[in-house]
Amino acid sequence: MFFVQQGLSLSAVARYLKVDIRVIGRMISREVEGALESQPLESVTKHALDETSSRKGHRWLTILTDLHRKKLVGVSLRKDGEVVRQSLSAMKSRHAKASDVSVVSMDMSVAFIAEVKGLMPKADVVFDRFHIESILHKAEDEVRREEQRNTAQPRKSRYLWLRNNRSLNSDQQDSVHYLSKAFPRIGKAYQLKEQFKEIWNASSFTEGIKTFEAWIVLARESMLNPFLEFIKTLENHWYGIREYFQHRVTNGFAENVNLKIQQIKRIARGYANSANFVNMIYFHLGGLKLSIPNLNG
Repeated sequence: MFFVQQGLSLSAVARYLKVDIRVIGRMISREVEGALESQPLESVTKHALDETSSRKGHRWLTILTDLHRKKLVGVSLRKDGEVVRQSLSAMKSRHAKASDVSVVSMDMSVAFIAEVKGLMPKADVVFDRFHIESILHKAEDEVRREEQRNTAQPRKSRYLWLRNNRSLNSDQQDSVHYLSKAFPRIGKAYQLKEQFKEIWNASSFTEGIKTFEAWIVLARESMLNPFLEFIKTLENHWYGIREYFQHRVTNGFAENVNLKIQQIKRIARGYANSANFVNMIYFHLGGLKLSIPNLNG
């Protein structure tokens, strides 16, 4: 377990110690399951719900994280809303109550929304700002594609349009300025995207709502169809967007956990046994107190 804690895969530890990999897997399983059973969770008030691929073939992994204590509290090899029920059941077995949850940060998955509202009716839903921005980027890119089909808009400019203006060097900023004048539709789309990103920096709830509503007016006046569709998405999910300015939570930590999960998967070059994969995730990211000796000394 010490070697696994240091980042080695189960197979690497098995080869080094010259034992069957199944022995290592059973040791990890006993340790993780024992810790989950014996170590109760503190009250979880702020959740982030996110999903990632567990391996090729569109198999999905859904995670539930505690935003206050920065740790993973639920894992499921599913993508639908049932994962919320499973995760809350796991929390309940560790003495944490769904009624304590006051905020859930998540994407706009219909299944997730239904389950969260049904199982945690007192919790405020906050739609993740980065998920919203990814939808906006798609709208901006669709405007670029339309321009590319209908005009001589340069075909190698996509990278410029999708990056934030602040991250561009002076030459790239000059290029964006020139192209915005030459191709006003994509120029307008780019401007709207940059203005949208600034909305999240509003200093108060009232300022955030007013700025958001003002941006929607500008986007509607642009008459860019992809942006008009984006506005419909915002209006249909307004209840979970406005709550951002109340709670200021995102899925940023959950996304970081997802990156670490992908690293766990890469080290092992994938997991044929899904139970081993889930145990390894809890082992590294569950914030569990494990009985591993300190061999560094």
